[in-house]
Amino acid sequence: MVSDDDVSGHVYRYIQAAASPKDIVILVDTSGSMKGLRIEIAKATVEKIVDTLSDDDFFNVVKVLYNHSER
Repeated sequence: MVSDDDVSGHVYRYIQAAASPKDIVILVDTSGSMKGLRIEIAKATVEKIVDTLSDDDFFNVVKVLYNHSER
């Protein structure tokens, strides 16, 4: 059984974490399989994530390119 104190403490920690400055790294697969619609979805997703950030947040977008022939 969960007490009211447990629930309110959890909610408080969630609100505090959501309101605190964030440092985010977004990895984007730019390999050959990410063509057309897939890369467009990835770009739109990155834009939506960035739109949710505040002026106190930091972010980096890292392009990941993995070539299977380089193994």
